[in-house]
Amino acid sequence: MNNLSRVLLNYKNYLRTELGFSENTIKAYIHDVRSFFEWSEKYYDKIDMVDVVSYMSYLRENTFAVDTILRKLS
Repeated sequence: MNNLSRVLLNYKNYLRTELGFSENTIKAYIHDVRSFFEWSEKYYDKIDMVDVVSYMSYLRENTFAVDTILRKLS
């Protein structure tokens, strides 16, 4: 298991146990995180605020709904 997979597994467990999210919500969050890392082409530990702001701009340019953008950034 690579580091990103381990981080995502821990995040998934956090969403389930600490926040009580449903499986569908967890799947959506994990998908959003994976999409972000695929877009950024960076290792998770190299992401900074500039990357997050750039991703938000990318989502806006691609006409995602505001609620979708907020979920993807949460």
